Amino acid sequence: MSEYNTPSSQLPPMGWYPDPVTPGQQRYWDGGAWTNQVAPVSQPSWSGFDPHVGAASRAPSGPITADGVPLAGWWSRVGALLVDSVVLAVVVGVAGMSFSEAIGVGMEAWLLDATRAVETGASMPSYTDPQYGLVGPLTSLLLISLAVNLIYSIGLQAWRGGTLGMLALGLRVVPTGQGRQHDGLPLGVAVLRNIAYQMIGFLLVLPLINGLLPLFNARRQTLHDMIARTQVVKIR
Repeated sequence: MSEYNTPSSQLPPMGWYPDPVTPGQQRYWDGGAWTNQVAPVSQPSWSGFDPHVGAASRAPSGPITADGVPLAGWWSRVGALLVDSVVLAVVVGVAGMSFSEAIGVGMEAWLLDATRAVETGASMPSYTDPQYGLVGPLTSLLLISLAVNLIYSIGLQAWRGGTLGMLALGLRVVPTGQGRQHDGLPLGVAVLRNIAYQMIGFLLVLPLINGLLPLFNARRQTLHDMIARTQVVKIR
């Protein structure tokens, strides 16, 4: 739709406006050009704009998807993550109870030896030393945690479009630009998104960068959103 572009000095905010091509309907303006997204006049609209004349008289209050749905705010996503973290901590804690005694005994022995090493100036013992018996239980607990996280996130995002934390705070994960979709994510997309999220979590400072990234891009996407081509939207 490049033939309907307007000079850069007159570019209005992205949003739905009266269609300059077909009267009686709306067309989505992406901030730089008209798109092929159209909607009946009953859809939400920010009227009063002619891109060939001037700016809109009313603009969206924040970033939206290509089909006009508000994107989730950063704090809402943080809140959803906290809720999910509590749920997952409980589930993983219950699932890993069989390893708790071995981990407790091994950690106590290692801390005792580490304290003695500090006091005497000896070399610091490694918790991976077989005498502490920690490697097996900790590895098992890590694998249980990873499995629980993937099953929880993939399952709920494919079934309901969001985890318990997301749904509790009125959020949903959708394919990029498809904010009006009410079904869950396609299974393959949910798998890709959550595997990418878990892999990013193991890469030094990248989890921090990933978490802050929605503050600095117009689509409010994290790295795993970009990889899976998803966005998080507000559903209420």
